[in-house]
Amino acid sequence: MLIPVLACFGLAAIALIIVVVAAGSGSDDTADGSDSAESEVGATTEAGDISAEASGEDVYAIGETATSSDLEITVNSVEDPWVPSNEFDTPPAGQRYIGVEMTVVNTADDTAIFSTFAGIEVIDGEGQAWDIAITTSDEPSIDGDVPAWATRKGWVYLTVGEDATDLEMRVKGSFTAEGSVFLLS
Repeated sequence: MLIPVLACFGLAAIALIIVVVAAGSGSDDTADGSDSAESEVGATTEAGDISAEASGEDVYAIGETATSSDLEITVNSVEDPWVPSNEFDTPPAGQRYIGVEMTVVNTADDTAIFSTFAGIEVIDGEGQAWDIAITTSDEPSIDGDVPAWATRKGWVYLTVGEDATDLEMRVKGSFTAEGSVFLLS
């Protein structure tokens, strides 16, 4: 009796995984109402890929507001390089930290969870993808819950190459959203 029950749970788990993977590879509505396949600018980007700006995609400047999913996103300021107050917090050799202050406004009727690890991708002018930095800071983080119709303001820190230029940051409102691109330099 126990073996058939476990087999059913196993098949249900496999079906759930297939549904989740299929849903993640689908498309999402963009701000202009059109459907667009999810962009792969993050860790899968290889050197030489076309930047958002070069591809004709809308690119927002510091201080401009863009929309992704149900979030209005504004990059308020960029500190490049960002120097941590903790003397032991240093970027890896050959890299520098950048601090980005952002505001996120949730225009939905439900709470949104904003995660920099799932919702921000950075690429330089050479097509190199860069990571979110894990650092110490006295400033508030942009990560966290954004209640319905509320605003969250905070910082995200990036690790990029010492000589990296033409930095673009894609900010997604949800895991499957295409996102909006901000020029950081």
